[in-house]
Amino acid sequence: MKSNSTVLSIDIGTSTVKCGVIDSQGTLRSGYRAAADESSTADPASAWETQLLEALSHIASEMGGVEAVSVCGNGPTMIPVDADGSPCGATVAWNHPEAQPVEGTRSLFLPAASAALKTASRDVRLLSGCPEYLTGRITGEWFTFLPSDDFTPYIWEREEAEAYGIPFELFPPMKKIGEPAGQVSKEFSFRSGIPQGIPVFAGGPDYLLALLGTAVTVPGRICDRAGTSEALNLCIEKTESSTAAEHALRVLPHCIKGLCSAASLLPVSGMHFLSFLRSAQKAGESAKQISRDMLQIYWLDDAYEQAIMQALRSFASPRLSEEQVFSFLAGGDWTAAGRVFSEAAAYSIRRGFEKFARAGLNTDVLRVSGGQSFNDQWNQLKADVLSIPLEVPMIADAELLGCAAVSLTALGQFPSFQEASEKLYAPDRIIEPDARRSDMFSERFFRLFPADSR
Repeated sequence: MKSNSTVLSIDIGTSTVKCGVIDSQGTLRSGYRAAADESSTADPASAWETQLLEALSHIASEMGGVEAVSVCGNGPTMIPVDADGSPCGATVAWNHPEAQPVEGTRSLFLPAASAALKTASRDVRLLSGCPEYLTGRITGEWFTFLPSDDFTPYIWEREEAEAYGIPFELFPPMKKIGEPAGQVSKEFSFRSGIPQGIPVFAGGPDYLLALLGTAVTVPGRICDRAGTSEALNLCIEKTESSTAAEHALRVLPHCIKGLCSAASLLPVSGMHFLSFLRSAQKAGESAKQISRDMLQIYWLDDAYEQAIMQALRSFASPRLSEEQVFSFLAGGDWTAAGRVFSEAAAYSIRRGFEKFARAGLNTDVLRVSGGQSFNDQWNQLKADVLSIPLEVPMIADAELLGCAAVSLTALGQFPSFQEASEKLYAPDRIIEPDARRSDMFSERFFRLFPADSR
């Protein structure tokens, strides 16, 4: 074993496929984010492979020394796969309207699996999750990734599969995170440049890998996974799970024994923020200028607060249309509209944050990751509205570092995922809240949302 191994990490996001070569010192040797082609009509699962190959072409110079691969991805997303290992029906994402649960069941994946199965155009060999699909394409072997034994009911069990009318033999066998899930095939090596025959280790759901990638592996630490979708994930003791659930937090097992993740979910925050900026750019405005100037606006009149509430109501839509953007564009002022929209989004995040406080689950710094974390004006607004420092990691795409922690532990570089996370994670900068703005935002927040008062 080399003293400084390098591994390839892959993360399938809602709108991008990211990959990075990371070493056992926690250094990102090379990385790339390949965005989906919005004009393409290809099914998402087919597009992931195209995006991955594009991303790998940009980091080809680092590929020769890679010793292992791990893949994580958005979940619970399901794909029907045929005998050739190709999609034979629609990819049903975690937020698909037809992915509806059967009453009395706990599985987060079976609703999507049921909806996906109904779209199959030919014989289905198996039903695959998101990171498992791309791993299968890389290796030719098919598994289901299991974060921990406690997680099994949230994936699938035979009785619940029967409740959905799904033959249980369509589900691949389970592999725990970090277990061998095959090797890079000759065919995929030729197409991608990943060394043939190196091990591929089981990854898992992106949120869990982000917890590893931000070292949210100790009770009381919290991360804001801020990409196309967003979630606040707090690490808690398993004994605190009932209290967290009572306060409308989604509680799931951690991949580290004895711990859980308590989450407040914000499904469309990043998607709507991006929609707003695209509308601004289409109108000839500068997204950077809007972000830079919007923090300087301080007014407090009733019309402004009404605009904030109007923007919040628009968040109920799965996607933000140009018509909705223009509906709260007062007087054609894009900077003002950016402030209205961003402040509304930040309040929706604070509403989630207040759930932790009411449950007695407190923290003193928020580690932020994902695409939104690259925008320091947006980070500053969040810090001000939440009245808490934001810590931006050296590797902002935390899922990639989490995959590296998995691979490097599996290679023997670290004795456990927890120790790998502690050693690999490093902060880049701290964004402190501005006291004057924080007081103003807190006053306005509790005026607009009195029910969230502790």
